[in-house]
Amino acid sequence: MVGGGVDDGTVYQLNYGTADVEESIRLLAAIVLNHKARVINLHEILVRFAAQLAGSVLLSVYENERLKFTRQLTMIPERAGDISRRHRITCDVTSDLMTLEMSHSSASEPLNIFDIGMATKVWEPK
Repeated sequence: MVGGGVDDGTVYQLNYGTADVEESIRLLAAIVLNHKARVINLHEILVRFAAQLAGSVLLSVYENERLKFTRQLTMIPERAGDISRRHRITCDVTSDLMTLEMSHSSASEPLNIFDIGMATKVWEPK
């Protein structure tokens, strides 16, 4: 893990191993959607993770920095032998700025995201 010094602008290495922390670290992946200040409609999200024996991911969707909805997505395979877990989420988020965050806070399980797909369209008022 690395961290930045605010005052001196230097990046420091904070730990040197894979299991040298006692508290789990919140892993966060953020995707920001905007397009030339035009209003976008997000109507579907598809996420595929590596399958695991335990664990889940919290998907949070923000509309203009306000929380629109959250979903807890399990990473446990649906069938024995599956190597990935897929989630398809329908939604209705309309904004000129959207943020999708995926967080995972397990010290014993990694987060491996294989694919992320989003169905969007430019919103036109009628």
